[in-house]
Amino acid sequence: AKKAEQAKKAEQAKKAEQAKKAEQAKKAEQAKKAEQAKKAEQAKKAEQAKKAEQAKKAEQAKKAEQAKKVGEGKKTEQVKKSQTDGKNGKPVKDAQKLVDGIAAQRYGSMKQLNERELKRALIETSGAGVVFKKREVDGMRLIQGLNPLEKQIFNQALYSGAKRITSFLDAPKKDGKSYRGVISILLDSKGLISSIGFKKRSGNDELDAAFYNAVVATGAIQLPDDPEARRALTTFPLSLTYDESDMAD
Repeated sequence: AKKAEQAKKAEQAKKAEQAKKAEQAKKAEQAKKAEQAKKAEQAKKAEQAKKAEQAKKAEQAKKAEQAKKVGEGKKTEQVKKSQTDGKNGKPVKDAQKLVDGIAAQRYGSMKQLNERELKRALIETSGAGVVFKKREVDGMRLIQGLNPLEKQIFNQALYSGAKRITSFLDAPKKDGKSYRGVISILLDSKGLISSIGFKKRSGNDELDAAFYNAVVATGAIQLPDDPEARRALTTFPLSLTYDESDMAD
């Protein structure tokens, strides 16, 4: 009976040990599953955060693109306005539409200046004097940084300025000789002509004086609304080339 009792207790102890181990194994499994669930949740949150960041960047890129298009549209409208008669909105007959290849492809075929008009708006790169030289270097850097639309706006303002100067020209009569001169001007931040200099005298004092007086009479050049084109125009020396063909018949 005693041995039977001992055997019974041993069996109970064995079962208790097995139950304990089973409980520990169950808890370990639950802990394992809980850890896996935790990691899965963290991975899910990380993925959600990643997608949210991607969506945010996509939204920012979309807004940037929309802002860019709005800006380009605004500049296109500025160019359009600069090339129309303010009184009746009709295109100016001889408005400059010089643009580089990219803009021409994007905005269609544009009328080119004829040789004489282009010569009037010619920008020369050789300087006259220390101030002109420094402004030339700084201005060229700004011009090179302009995008196609800004260049178009800059060119239009340049041509309009040259045309305004020649509208004040009281040229001497032709004498059958050939001449070529270059007069250069600097503008202040408001478009007022602040400095005048000859890069090259034509060889005809009356012709030189006529262009000098035309520049003085002009007084100021209308600046474009676009800030980058405006900055380039008020930095770079604007030069006007003239010759015997500008003299009166």
